[in-house]
Amino acid sequence: MTTRNDLTLEDKINAIKLNEAGLTYRKLRDKFNIAIGAISNVIKRRAEYMSDYENNLNKIVKRETSHDSELHPLLAEFQSKLIGINLVYSII
Repeated sequence: MTTRNDLTLEDKINAIKLNEAGLTYRKLRDKFNIAIGAISNVIKRRAEYMSDYENNLNKIVKRETSHDSELHPLLAEFQSKLIGINLVYSII
């Protein structure tokens, strides 16, 4: 299995500009060492990335995706209930 290779915002902007200049998805895949599907997603989300770039968001930070976004509110609710009844708990 290959390792995941996330692009920075600046890399995504470079990929978008190279695609607009005529580079194919396959050439972009080879240049950035990511899957064609990932290149396709970057190109599809062009407007979002360009907006982030123009608004001076940190250009070298890689975005992290949360796979458990539904779990966090439930854990927060559980924690507040435990605190409300003065129950000691440990996160180990």
